[in-house]
Amino acid sequence: MSDCLHARFEAQVDRTPAHIAASAGADSLSYAELDQRANRLAHHLRSLGVGPETLVAIQLPRALDLIVAIVAVVKSGGAYVPLDGEHPQERRAFYLSDSAARVIITTSELAFEVRPDTALVLLDADAPRIARSPPCGRRR
Repeated sequence: MSDCLHARFEAQVDRTPAHIAASAGADSLSYAELDQRANRLAHHLRSLGVGPETLVAIQLPRALDLIVAIVAVVKSGGAYVPLDGEHPQERRAFYLSDSAARVIITTSELAFEVRPDTALVLLDADAPRIARSPPCGRRR
């Protein structure tokens, strides 16, 4: 088995697809559900050019969408840069500039102005487009 994080995650999906992988409050996702949601988002990220050595900023509250986004970025081959929505706009802008993240995953409520060369993935507004992406995506 590969030592890559996504490969270890997919092996766990194969072993225990119905087991709870993540929960937040009353909401939870099984390994299979998390895998499918992450695969759809990963396909969407790849369509935006995310791949190896691509940095993707994530600004989401601590909830299931954050876990889905992290797994999706790893599956797409990219690396994630966490952005804290509690930080002032100037600090977030510095992190984006310093990291040169090409994509930001957030929501409409949390979105902020970004450079023209930065793609903004709004999990709520882009949900229909993301949902049309394939739920599978394993590279074996």
